[in-house]
Amino acid sequence: MTLPETVFLLLLFVACLGYLGWGFKNLPEESRQMLAAIPVHKREDGTWTGLNITWYGLLTANAVSASAALFILLNGSLGWNTLNGFLLVAWIMTLALPAARIIARVIERKANTFTTGGAFAVGLAAVWPGVILINRISGPAGEAALDPLTAMAVLMIAYTFGEGIGRMACISFGCCYGKRLEDSPPWLRQLLGRFHFVFQGETKKIAYAQGWQGVPVVPIQGMTALILVTTGMVSLALLFAGHTRAAFLTALVLSQGWRVLSEFLRSDHRGSGRLTAYQVLGLASIAYGAVLSLLLQTPAGRSLDLFRGFHVFSQSSCLLFLDGLWMLTLYYMGRSRVTASSIRFQVLKDRI
Repeated sequence: MTLPETVFLLLLFVACLGYLGWGFKNLPEESRQMLAAIPVHKREDGTWTGLNITWYGLLTANAVSASAALFILLNGSLGWNTLNGFLLVAWIMTLALPAARIIARVIERKANTFTTGGAFAVGLAAVWPGVILINRISGPAGEAALDPLTAMAVLMIAYTFGEGIGRMACISFGCCYGKRLEDSPPWLRQLLGRFHFVFQGETKKIAYAQGWQGVPVVPIQGMTALILVTTGMVSLALLFAGHTRAAFLTALVLSQGWRVLSEFLRSDHRGSGRLTAYQVLGLASIAYGAVLSLLLQTPAGRSLDLFRGFHVFSQSSCLLFLDGLWMLTLYYMGRSRVTASSIRFQVLKDRI
């Protein structure tokens, strides 16, 4: 790795750890679930029914945009066409966002929930055909054309970081929660020590679904965040060192392998069977990605230039794309469908 790449890795890791540390400390609190409430319907008693905008939506939007920004940076560093990168992200998000709800509805029998595992499986399956389609649309592009295996590696790394910091959204809403610490094996209680989560607030999912408000639970969201961010760091280092296939497989196997293992530590409803549908999706994703990585070849001689990648962000189109993606994700994921609020407005007469 070059010096700029080493410095970038260190700064990225420090930024992620700072963000996660803040989330672990503050997001289980009751005050970190609802971000805002918008009045939508006035009642006869003068109060308004409010639409709740959640921290879940804000933190998910942050994670999706950060993940897309990392992909765009690496896309530009490889000298690929910027527009093609936008199209590939848009292609995957168009399929993955609806899949997050549809697959959760099928597996969990709930209409108002999302699944990252389902969205990932659909997104992974969409990458290869998406690259082929975009290259054909853009016409002859030489070295600026997207390479399928490298694109999969870059997207896999960006996804791993994105889901890692995106687990902050689950902490804020109290979903994707772990088993009670007291029900865990002694070795796990000893291993975790004082590192556990205690959620506060009646509107947290762990409270209304399990009644576990104020109960110490396995911090599965935090564990997932740390493991995925670390996995992303290792995979990115491999990519910088020129080991594209190893970078892709490391990110794929570790992220989805942990998804399979972490299901055994979770207590929220994940469907029936000895292996949940999400575990099956994780194992299938590993198998699919491994086979595809063996079939695809990486062009020789392609190198990364981070300065070239950062230059992409000087384009207004890049900033507008990321802003639009952030707002779309906040709108789609941030409107709470399982909570409501009552709002009353009044004049402070002593300030007139």
